[in-house]
Amino acid sequence: MNIDEAQLVPLRDVCDDAKILAEGQYTFVLLTGLRFRSGDATLTMNALLLPQEHEGYVTRLFVERIVPGKGANWKAYPFLGQTWHACSWKDVVKEQTLVEMLYGHLDAFV
Repeated sequence: MNIDEAQLVPLRDVCDDAKILAEGQYTFVLLTGLRFRSGDATLTMNALLLPQEHEGYVTRLFVERIVPGKGANWKAYPFLGQTWHACSWKDVVKEQTLVEMLYGHLDAFV
């Protein structure tokens, strides 16, 4: 999958350091130092946005650690030399822009 660098511009309004990385058949957007709200807290962690199908999900968001008390059915995945975590979350569609996908996945942690 090819991701046009121009698609990263709106993502960089949310996370300054967004870059494209590939491994095997997957093309990720690495979001270094992503800040987001979870309950009453603001969390900061690295994340991988995958705008393509993975294990039956149309898109996925992988985070560097489990978000306590949020999401369901967490599972660990080895990508890019480290372990990432993703919860079961759907209804984020591939026709959305990358930033819309990200916000859709972050809804799991609200």
